[in-house]
Amino acid sequence: MTEHSAHTAVLAAWQTGNAVDVEAALSAWTAAYDEPPVEYWVQRVYADACFERDTLAISVRNAERVARRLGDEVALARMAASVVDALYSDWRPSREARNWLDVLRDVAFARLQALPTSYRLEIAAGILAADLFGEALSTAKQVAESIAVWVDEDADTSAMVRGTALGYALEYFSGKRQWLVASDLVQQIDLLYQRPALGSAGRARVSSRRGFYYHYRRGDYFGAMLHSNEVAAQAKQASVARPRREASITVTLCHLMRGELADAEHALSLEAASIPDGHLMMRANVHYEQSWLHALRRDVVAAQRELDAACRLFAEIDEHGVMSLATPSLQAQLLLQVGEFDAALNVFEMRTRRPDAWVVDIALIEAIRHLDRNEHDAAMAALRRGLAIAARIDIKGIFWACRPEFTRLLSLAIRENIEPEWVQTAVDARLISLP
Repeated sequence: MTEHSAHTAVLAAWQTGNAVDVEAALSAWTAAYDEPPVEYWVQRVYADACFERDTLAISVRNAERVARRLGDEVALARMAASVVDALYSDWRPSREARNWLDVLRDVAFARLQALPTSYRLEIAAGILAADLFGEALSTAKQVAESIAVWVDEDADTSAMVRGTALGYALEYFSGKRQWLVASDLVQQIDLLYQRPALGSAGRARVSSRRGFYYHYRRGDYFGAMLHSNEVAAQAKQASVARPRREASITVTLCHLMRGELADAEHALSLEAASIPDGHLMMRANVHYEQSWLHALRRDVVAAQRELDAACRLFAEIDEHGVMSLATPSLQAQLLLQVGEFDAALNVFEMRTRRPDAWVVDIALIEAIRHLDRNEHDAAMAALRRGLAIAARIDIKGIFWACRPEFTRLLSLAIRENIEPEWVQTAVDARLISLP
């Protein structure tokens, strides 16, 4: 078996998206050599990362040794992309990927464009994963804007590679709330999903990413649960746990957003039971969600206890602040529930960054404070200011732990004709019953 024929067999196996076919092709390749070539090791690392193999760390060491001996920077970048993708998707701290993040940080966009499409998309997914880790790579914006074009360039690029790149581009633009671009990417994902070659592992990954990073973030909680529930069957068929865990978290969050407390509690118990041993980030997230659940029940003491536990763990492991926007907002809502309006606002004043979602929070807290003081005109001014931003960025996940207060504000907004179209979509998405 020549190297070319072995490589061709592996690429053909990827076209089925089936782990058994890929493993068989890789085994045939390594059996033909005393020391497999660097391309074998790149494919080995990619397969171990995609199919969540325990052998990933060993494969990475062997692959890095061969690539560095040959001075093959492209192979190193492709391996780095696989490692960073696996660690990011598995909610691991970025410090575990430090060496590989350095490799991706040095990839020049012009050099990336000159590579074959499949290599380009592999590395592009890793660059966006690194940027989402909080690395602020200078090439991330150009890469994200190019993925939609690159995906359509070469019909021979495997559906798994395309799906991974599209998923990261979707996450990138949804984080910036650029919904028109995100919607175009979803259309490409839908076309890809219709192809049998995507395979069950690829389908699980695409569905879990789409469920959270498009539907949930837009406030389409029904759509988010629909796509997340599809993940379980695909993940089971592919024997991969990572997308199933991500989808489980999305289902919990959707029930919480919709105020479905019994369903949320059940989903949260399933989510907690699926956490791998020693995974502190997921444990922290469960504490955060438990705090939210207690807050919906107006048990502020229990909610504060769980939030404190979550923040301690986040501070220990979440060095790039994945939850740095959500936890202050929840803290402010707990203070709001006990009438500590000034303290709630001070939560945001202590931060240097004030994203749009926080500006909405601040305005709505000010509106509640003015209402408490019978300052109707000032309350309506604050409400208009906050809902104008909410409508502009199309965010419905606000005041998630304070449904009575949110319901009161939405009722006033309808009466005063403030952003009526957005208010109706928020009412429908959150299953809010207005008086």
